[in-house]
Amino acid sequence: MISIFREFTKSKVFTLLMGLLIASFAVFGLRDVFNGVGTNNVVTAGNRGITVAEFKTMFDRYKQQYAQEHNGQGFTNEEFVAQKQHTQMLDQLAGQEALAAWFDKQGIIASAKLVVDQLSQVPIFVNPATGRFDKTTYQQALAQRQLDSKTVEEQIADEIAKQQFSNAAVAGLKSPRIYALTEAALGAQTRDFSFTIVQPDMNALPQPTDADIAAFYKSHLDILTVPETRKAEMVVLSPQQFEASVQVSDAELRKAYEAQLPTLRVPETRSFVEVTAPDMAAANAISAALKAGQSPDVVAKANKGTVITYDNKPQSSVSDARLGDAAFKMQSGQVSGPIQGDLGIAVVRMGNITIGSTPSFESVKPKLLADLRTERAKDQLNKVSHQLADALNAGQDFDATVQKLGLKATPLPDMTQDGRVMTQQGWNQEYQQRFPQVVKAIYALQPGAVSEVEEFGDGQYFALKLISVKPAAAPPMEAIRGDLVKGWQIQKLQVSLGDTAQKAADRVNKGEPLAKVAADMKLLPVKTMANLDRNKAQQTMGQMAGRIFYAKPGEAFQMQVGQAAFLVGRVDATHLPDANTINTQAAVIRPQMARSFAGDMFTLTQTTARNTIKPKMYPSLALQALGVSAADSKDGDTPKKP
Repeated sequence: MISIFREFTKSKVFTLLMGLLIASFAVFGLRDVFNGVGTNNVVTAGNRGITVAEFKTMFDRYKQQYAQEHNGQGFTNEEFVAQKQHTQMLDQLAGQEALAAWFDKQGIIASAKLVVDQLSQVPIFVNPATGRFDKTTYQQALAQRQLDSKTVEEQIADEIAKQQFSNAAVAGLKSPRIYALTEAALGAQTRDFSFTIVQPDMNALPQPTDADIAAFYKSHLDILTVPETRKAEMVVLSPQQFEASVQVSDAELRKAYEAQLPTLRVPETRSFVEVTAPDMAAANAISAALKAGQSPDVVAKANKGTVITYDNKPQSSVSDARLGDAAFKMQSGQVSGPIQGDLGIAVVRMGNITIGSTPSFESVKPKLLADLRTERAKDQLNKVSHQLADALNAGQDFDATVQKLGLKATPLPDMTQDGRVMTQQGWNQEYQQRFPQVVKAIYALQPGAVSEVEEFGDGQYFALKLISVKPAAAPPMEAIRGDLVKGWQIQKLQVSLGDTAQKAADRVNKGEPLAKVAADMKLLPVKTMANLDRNKAQQTMGQMAGRIFYAKPGEAFQMQVGQAAFLVGRVDATHLPDANTINTQAAVIRPQMARSFAGDMFTLTQTTARNTIKPKMYPSLALQALGVSAADSKDGDTPKKP
């Protein structure tokens, strides 16, 4: 969960930020960076702070975004606090505020002109009619998102300051060439590798005594114990359940068709040019020039007019109603005389005309039928869900009520508190991942009790009855004796085989040939892999590749490669590529290393800012913002220093 929060709260490269400006505002929430330090702040850092109200706004928006990105699955404030996510959230905010306060202290502050320049690049702040930044449009866009201009401008100023500092700090930064050469040489190196395998004799497996089995069982009780599971049955109500029974007559469909005709009709659209005129004389001159074939732009400039272009627009989109009436009576290619509109005098040159259309009843009948069925199914769902809730609240029998309402209760598999169910492949967490609210409802009940009717998401509802509870317990020893014997044998084999493998590796490291050691100890025949490439080895050999490429030439090692198998290997030789190959690869690696250094440098800057500013966090006030009792958390009133 916290990784998603960090994705929303940590700063972006500024060019990306501007493309997603309003999305980032929704995450950071409202924030007055000039708040004084006080007990109403959940975070303070220098002259900056985040109040209880602001923290709650940020949290609510984060919570909403989390649910949207997890198919409607959310979490309660209590669950958030129980996982200590609120303190991690505070820690992130403290880091951000400390960095901004440190920039203030260093005098790294964005100018007002830079802020205005960046605002003018945001599309939603641009007036569509003029194509330019418009203060009224800007204020309206902020008002729709419950933001104020001061907050937005301060947020942008902070991001500009951070970006300018970052650019200056890493300008011209290059990693030392020797670093890149060393990395390239290591990456392009190949190795020759020999190995043998230590395997058990399956015909001579150790056999445990009864005492061995009892001791093994006792020492593994924590693993063998099956957690508490609960069995429940659930009824689900969805609109789809009722759609098949919905009847809609043709008369009802025709009535719906008539009611929706205004929205079903496709209006006539026209493309034309309007040239405004300062007076009637100019309008006559404009009309004559357009009829003579002159360009609207040239004509407008000569007569102090303005060109307004309408491209395939309906009459309703023409802001001047009187001019629109006149334009939509013209023919294609026609040039009007002066038109006295509501907003002034203008001349129109008509372009293409697209005739409007009205869909027939038969063409939209299927959609009308589907829409009416869905609407009535939802009404029926609402009715039945209320009937079910009323009956259960009145104490009526769950199964009898479900049957009476024509519903069906489905038994659920035995389920643990974390939503796992046992399958042939082992524990499966599908219920926790897909239906966390169901798991939570099951574990809120006593045996025989019934839940309330709860929302399931996507317009669905559910109700539960808890059938039984199976306490946590380990299976009887005799019931799993065969598995215990196998487990004991594997444990003994692993110790024995590991000892054998280590003895073989020790002999090789003392100078004996690997083939001779393998033959003496009756291990598998030695195999050799020549010119083993590091990258390919990492893709196909996993941990073994790490051991091969970190061992010294001539060094032998042993490692477990199976449940009851060990490998004894030896690095026979290393091979370096030619100098040209290393130089070429170093040239590719060097810019990547520089970016890595830049990241390290900025991390160091953040650490310096925190150590200098020493921000404080107030978890108890954060709990207050979330509406969670302090008794449910160990956080006290004493401010915490990151």
